[in-house]
Amino acid sequence: MYTWHFTFDGQSDVHRLVEDYQARLAHVPGLDPIPARWLHLTTQGLGFTDEVSTDVMDAVVFGVRDRLSGVPPVRVSVGPAVVDPEVVRLKVSPVGALVPVR
Repeated sequence: MYTWHFTFDGQSDVHRLVEDYQARLAHVPGLDPIPARWLHLTTQGLGFTDEVSTDVMDAVVFGVRDRLSGVPPVRVSVGPAVVDPEVVRLKVSPVGALVPVR
């Protein structure tokens, strides 16, 4: 699946927060902690790799680069943790700040 992600490279506060939660949950069997370098916020799916041609992907990437060049950076807060049936995730707010990027 091709998806768009916000990454947290260089965001040491987010990495520390995740490490704190992971340390507190280390005793829970069956959890698979995500390494800091893979932390991300999935924002939009493009399509399954076997259903999206290279030409379409290239055109979408070009369009997105053009569109986002005029969108200023956004600032969000991360946390607290939310427990879902299949994941422990961090709440991101305000969600509305991400709408222009999405």
